[in-house]
Amino acid sequence: MGTGQPILEIVGLHAGIDGNEILKGIDLEIGAGEIHAIMGRNGSGKTTTANVIMGHPDFEVEKGDVLLDGKSLLELEAWERARAACCRKNELDWLLEPFVSL
Repeated sequence: MGTGQPILEIVGLHAGIDGNEILKGIDLEIGAGEIHAIMGRNGSGKTTTANVIMGHPDFEVEKGDVLLDGKSLLELEAWERARAACCRKNELDWLLEPFVSL
């Protein structure tokens, strides 16, 4: 990682859905200019991590934090997170490209 404060930081994140803990202490730091990919087998928590970062209402954070530029995202509504330039990209977006006109 480069010098300075990370742009996105996940610290000890425990989260789940319907009382089932899925994330059990996730830690991640992403610095300016870095590119990261979250990879893993089915059920390992990749989508849950993205949903928690984006504020999906079905997911419950038990402890930990998600920081964007040093400020907690967990206290923001989903639209506020999007306004802060935090978004989720689905892996199959390319299927819609022929139908999207800008």
